[in-house]
Amino acid sequence: MTLTTTPSPPLAGSYTLPGDKSLAHRAALFAALAEGESVIGAYPLSGVTRAMLDALSAFGVPWSVNNGTLTVRGAGLRGLRPPAAAVDCRNSATTIRLFAGAAAAAGVPCILDGSVVTAGALVAEALAPGARQWWIAGHRSAEPAHSAALSYLSMTPVLEHSMRLGEGSGAVAALPTVKAAIAVLAEMATFADAGVSGKGD
Repeated sequence: MTLTTTPSPPLAGSYTLPGDKSLAHRAALFAALAEGESVIGAYPLSGVTRAMLDALSAFGVPWSVNNGTLTVRGAGLRGLRPPAAAVDCRNSATTIRLFAGAAAAAGVPCILDGSVVTAGALVAEALAPGARQWWIAGHRSAEPAHSAALSYLSMTPVLEHSMRLGEGSGAVAALPTVKAAIAVLAEMATFADAGVSGKGD
């Protein structure tokens, strides 16, 4: 049998790759931590990438999306503004993992939830030693790796319920306790404030 082939013409053209959500998260955060305006093309808008953008808004970083192009006006590494209320990262584990370090730089406390987020916190602490002083462990999950990570970070969880749910449920459950503790420290009257001079009063 004889097989004869002839060269084919070269392929030519252009193709736009779809945006990658993992890269999109990081590009948006890096743009927020930079100074000045950053323009990111082919930005994929989805539930999780929108969670990152909404978190940027909460920290005072303006952004806009026009025809798939994201424009971010960076605030600089120390320019993030503490949010007025708790930031809901929704189902986006990457958002809270990345923001754990960024929020520490801004002096904003974070409640860590579960082994995945705490694993991200390990990396953030390695890159920026001392960041963990701005974190609270919401709970201890049933995964052995989570206990190991909390031990390494010297963190004691607020709750011990052996929860396995993830999705931020431990942080949500711990938040009322954290708020109550803050209220006690900040608003409860001391003996001097209440005019009590001794145990007998």
